[in-house]
Order: sequence, then structure tokens, then C-alpha cells
Amino acid sequence: MATTVTVSGDGLEKGNCGEKLTFTIVGTPPAEKDAPKFDPTGCSCAFEGPSKPEIKFSSSNLIVTCEWVPKLPGTYKIYVRYNDEEVKGSPFVCKVTGGEAESETEVKKVKVLGNGLKEGRTKLTNEIIIDTRASAIIGGLSVAMEGPSKPEVSFKKNEKDGTFVLMYKPETAGEYLLHLKFNDKYVPGAPFSIKVK
Repeated sequence: MATTVTVSGDGLEKGNCGEKLTFTIVGTPPAEKDAPKFDPTGCSCAFEGPSKPEIKFSSSNLIVTCEWVPKLPGTYKIYVRYNDEEVKGSPFVCKVTGGEAESETEVKKVKVLGNGLKEGRTKLTNEIIIDTRASAIIGGLSVAMEGPSKPEVSFKKNEKDGTFVLMYKPETAGEYLLHLKFNDKYVPGAPFSIKVK
């Protein structure tokens, strides 16, 4: 029987922006004498959310402690793995609150540009660049578009330069409004008025 791993702690469920959150990964000694023992170096964590948190690990015997500090409020997914396998319950969803001033400051650093921001074409995919590199924002952006039709809207990350590409494909010509927010705060210039021909 292999080593079992459990994960627990408030830092997996809730916390405050800018404060240290903690959870533990605990290995159970194997029941069989020759079975592999818990190896703390087999533990890994990945975070998906509005910002990239500061992360610190420490371990002793059968316990790995993960301390992390979220820079921005929002919902974070925490992926915990042991020996390249997801542990039970992963990904964990943690709601981080507070940090309104930090959100306001970071959202002001977002730049939105591209030809598709002022003018779009029907039945074609139009692109807008969202540059969050000067801010701590790496996710958690929300978008809504209103106008004569409901365009298909999607995001992708440009792995070459770290920006995001917002793509929209309207079916009908006319005036559209693009609402782009982070944590319910508009990015500079939003809502954007886009004329689609």
C-alpha cells in the first residue's frame, strides 16, 4: 500500500488579501514495511487566480507546510499534487477578500489596445490586446459585450509576451459596448464603444 496524503487548513478555503494563508500536506506512514515512505519533495502546488501569490514551503518528517500571500482579492484555485498525481480534493477553491485599494491600484495599470478596440468586422474574429504585465493581475478579468447581437467572446494568453488576447466575433453590424473589469472595477477606458461594420 502506497503512502496516503491529506491536505487541510484554512488557507485552502478563505483568507484576506496581503495576509499569510497556510495549509498543510500530511503524509501517512505506509502500512507495509517495504512500501515507499512519504517524500516531502514529491509535493507540489500550483495557483490559478487573479494574481501570482508569494509561496513558501517548509517541511518536517511527514508534514509539508505551504504559506502563501495573495496580492489581490478574488477566487483562487489551488492544485496540490504528490508524486505528479492530484491529491484528493484538489483543486481547492479559496476565496480571498479585502484588498480593495490594491485592486484599484493594479487595475489602473492595465492597458487595452488594438484595432478591434475601435472598429470591428462582422463574421470575422476581431482581436484586442490586454496588457496586464505592469500590474499584479494574471487572471480574474471579466468581459461582457452588448450590442445588436451577442458576439462569441474568448480569451487566450500570448505565451510569447505575457499579454492576453480578447477575441470577439459579431454577427450583426452596429454599435457595441465592451465591458472589461477586474474585481468589478473597470479597466482604464472601459466601457469601450466599438463600431462594427
